[in-house]
Amino acid sequence: MVADRGIGWFLRTGTDKYYGLDQHSEILMIGHSELMLAVDKSAMEQQTGKKISKYCRQGVNIRDRYEMVMHYFSLPVADSLKTVIYGVDPFLFNDAGELSNNSYKLFYPFIGEDNFDVYIRNNAKDDFDYYAHKLICCSRYNDELINCSVRGWLKNWDNMKFGKVNIKNTIAAANEGRITKIAPDTAQIRVFKETINYIVGKGYRVVLLNTPNVFPLIASNGDAYRSIIKMYEEIAKHPQIDFWTFDKEISRQYDLFFDNIHLNNEGQKVCSKKIANKILELSTSK
Repeated sequence: MVADRGIGWFLRTGTDKYYGLDQHSEILMIGHSELMLAVDKSAMEQQTGKKISKYCRQGVNIRDRYEMVMHYFSLPVADSLKTVIYGVDPFLFNDAGELSNNSYKLFYPFIGEDNFDVYIRNNAKDDFDYYAHKLICCSRYNDELINCSVRGWLKNWDNMKFGKVNIKNTIAAANEGRITKIAPDTAQIRVFKETINYIVGKGYRVVLLNTPNVFPLIASNGDAYRSIIKMYEEIAKHPQIDFWTFDKEISRQYDLFFDNIHLNNEGQKVCSKKIANKILELSTSK
């Protein structure tokens, strides 16, 4: 038990460091793997002179993000927060199916904390699933979380994706109708709007940041893509909300992509610089 608690403390502390849950930040980033791989936290902090918490998790759905926001706001470090950058994309409201049903497992490390304890309890498969992870600290961490913890201790937020998308295959898939389609679910949109309204209601500024996708993926979705972007633009008419997108600038630069929706290491550098410039513009416009 002592060894389990000791290892658990080490892994949890590193996890908090990696997601920026241990520092008083001015900017909070909430999103999934697209935003995670698009942002170099260290470089952006140096360029903007602002502390940034990069609370991005691979595989999180809309409801998960609501719980992540609630979790961060409950932390003592949230007292310095001014802006929430919420990662969006055209496929954000698609139903993730079974992956979405099991996403609660991503938050096992926070099982003892108020909102996540309830969230995990309500979604756990059975009592054993819940109590085993609550009692045994080491059981809360999979390979991905251990990697995040180690990187947190090492202060390493680099994008480790060095490959490049095979755009010929993407174009062929688009021509043959084998490419991901935008299929928004109304329930997902409702939770998204509730989340944004909750953040705005707390008095924070919100930036909806559309992470880049390769152009053939965008083009193949045509009207559906434009409809989703228009919805983000309509939401951004609120005086506390902004919408940023770099699709026109980056979507045709295929060397910057690891796959159709994720930037590689070089793409992260380009995108981070653009985001940092927008943050500086936002600061001077207030």
